Amino acid sequence: MTKEEMGKVLIDLQEKENFLREAGQAEYAHSEEEAFSNFMRVGQYLGVDRKKVLLVYMLKHIDGITAFVNGHESQREDIEGRILDARVYLALLAGMVREERAMTPRQRKELKPKEHKKRLVESLKNDPHLNKE
Repeated sequence: MTKEEMGKVLIDLQEKENFLREAGQAEYAHSEEEAFSNFMRVGQYLGVDRKKVLLVYMLKHIDGITAFVNGHESQREDIEGRILDARVYLALLAGMVREERAMTPRQRKELKPKEHKKRLVESLKNDPHLNKE
């Protein structure tokens, strides 16, 4: 593959990632106000940090990618789909890291599973999937 062809692959993947992220935001986050609400909800249920929840979700795809690399080709999801999902999870993780780096220590403390209920409740108040009239 040439450098130019690889450049086209990257552009194609970025376009697909944007579509996947938008679809995932609508399906899982349920909020325009809080892009990470799904990870926060599950983290609250399990008592773990939202980044750990994201890591578990991403590792499912990494496991499938590893199986593909090791020769297992018959999977429920196409390998490129798994690669795209893993890239989106990495982008979401980067977003979490950037958000947390911009926070004060007190704000970061509020993200801990037992202490971020208020933020989660606020993000869910505007959730159109949960607040259907």
